[in-house]
Formats: sequence, structure tokens, C-alpha cells
Amino acid sequence: MEKAWLRRAVTIPALLLATILLVVGLPVWLPIAALVDAGLQRSFAISRLLLFMTGYGVCETMGLVVAGALFVRRGRGDWQEPALQAAHYELQRRWAGAILAVAVRCFGLDLRTVGVPPTRDRSLIVLPRHASLIDSFLPAVVLGGDRWRLRWVMKKSLLFDPCLDVVGHRLPNVFIERGSSDPGAETARVERLAGNLGPGEGLVMFPEGTRFSAARRDRALQRLADDDAERRARLSGLRHLLPPRTRGPQAVLDAAPEADVCIFGHGGFEGFAGLRDLLRGGLVGRRIDVRLRVFPRSELPTQSAGRVAWLDERWKELDDWLEELHEGRVADRSGGRATSATAG
Repeated sequence: MEKAWLRRAVTIPALLLATILLVVGLPVWLPIAALVDAGLQRSFAISRLLLFMTGYGVCETMGLVVAGALFVRRGRGDWQEPALQAAHYELQRRWAGAILAVAVRCFGLDLRTVGVPPTRDRSLIVLPRHASLIDSFLPAVVLGGDRWRLRWVMKKSLLFDPCLDVVGHRLPNVFIERGSSDPGAETARVERLAGNLGPGEGLVMFPEGTRFSAARRDRALQRLADDDAERRARLSGLRHLLPPRTRGPQAVLDAAPEADVCIFGHGGFEGFAGLRDLLRGGLVGRRIDVRLRVFPRSELPTQSAGRVAWLDERWKELDDWLEELHEGRVADRSGGRATSATAG
């Protein structure tokens, strides 16, 4: 816990200072950014990013203020007290929703969701794709609107975000070390997180482990060629996704044998893995398609090898859907008729 306070002693003041500078300096910096944008002709990408960063900082600051109020409310009590847990889940939902709303407004996004949402009388394992810095908020917003209580398996590097750090440690989440020297210990932590899921509770894990890029896909497929030729042959046709890792999903499925599975697909954030990508302006006006596919647990194989093959098939289906979306967007840009966003 001492390391957490040392980290927050740096990240929280840095966030507050950056937010103050952005808000106070916006009347100066925004006209300058607009002039640069006009010269570059990039759909005012710099101006939009400046507004988004300002909005993000305000959302983070407000989240920390509410988290501070909840700290005072707790007194000497326990974070696990039901009312406090409910308040933090609501804060998580509103914080993620506010940040995504800022992104939608600033970049002119069109967010559409298809698929039958899961019912809260069951527990749920949510397996989303990971393509950008922004898409991590989608499950909290899309499922949080139905009041799902979501637990998260996240990378430790995300603790640089102060609000995620503070609130994330008060809820049942796990922050894992990528490339840990003791992967067994990390897997055990994930198993404990999934072990007591109840109705209306879900666990979110990103099976790809990191954001997609073509280079990462090729390296992952090469590793499979060395370690598992059968999976390499099965997944060699992936165009938009990384091969799903198996250790984490297998651990979660074993620890939560009653939970249904949601394959959480989305398209539209591809190619926006960092700030440099956002500055190019390609995200402006994008349509973001979200597709939910919920599979009852009874449809999943019970054996480990069968579940790996099942997940691989679902990932291939998701990749095919993303290819349809991609072809539709190419047709839009060339003046043709777009493929339906609700295909599949």
C-alpha cells in the first residue's frame, strides 16, 4: 500500500495541475490550435484533441472529488460494505460514461450497439477486443447502463490514471504485471477474482492482452507456429485481431463454471492506439459499431482443449465481422454502398 500512496503523490498533483493549465489556458490555446488545424486541413484534429484532453482532465478531477467524499463517508468502516461498493460501482459507471461522452462529442463519433444484451439473472465473463486507448471504456458504458457490476483484469501500467488507481483498488479488480516472472501467481489472482461471481456481476478480460497492430499479430502467429502449430493454422487468417491468449480465459472459465460468456466486439477504433494517431484526424466522424454476442455456458465445451478451439472460432467470426465493417467503410469512402453494420 505504501507504493500506492507514493505513486498517487505524483500522479494526482500532476493530473490536477495539468487540468488547471488546460482549463485556464483553453481560451488561448484553442484559437492557436484551430489556426494550425486550418493550415493542415485535418478536420480540426488538434483542436478536438485539446478539447478532449481538457474534458478528460475534468472528468478525472470530478471522479477524484467523489472518491474523496466516499473516503470521508467510510470513516473507519470497510470498503466492502454493500452501500459503499454500490456507490463505487456507480462512480465507475458514470466516470467511464462521462469520458466516452466527451470523446463522442469532441470527435463527432456515432456509437451504435447491436445484439441482445445479457440478462442480469446470470453471471458473465466479458471478452472484448482491444484496438485503442479509448475502447477500454466501452464495456463499462454499454453494460454499465444495465447496472452490471463489472470486475476488471487490467494491466498495472494503467495505474498511472489516478481515478482508475484509487477507485479501481476499492472494487474487486486485479492489476496484473505484463511479462511477470511468476505468471502462476498472476493467474491465481485472476482465479480468485472470478471465483465468487454472482448474478448481475461480470468479469472483463481482454484476451488479446494488448492493443492490436499488424506487427504484433504477425509476432503472435509466429510464436504459435513454434508452440502450437494447430492453433497457428486455425488462426492464420486473422486480419484485425491478435490471437487470443489462453491462460487467463481458461483460468476465469474454470473459476466461474456457471458464468455465461459475452464476446464483446467493436469496430471503428482501429488504428488509433496513441495520441499521434488521434492527431492525424482519422477518428473524426467515425461510426463505432459495438456487437454483443452472449453464449450460455451450456454451449461451451467442458474440456480445456475444446474451450480453446471454441474461443478461436469465436475470434475468427469476430474477425470476419470486422472485415465486413472495414469493407463497408472503404465502400463509403469510394462512394459505394456500405455493408450493413449489423451483419452477423
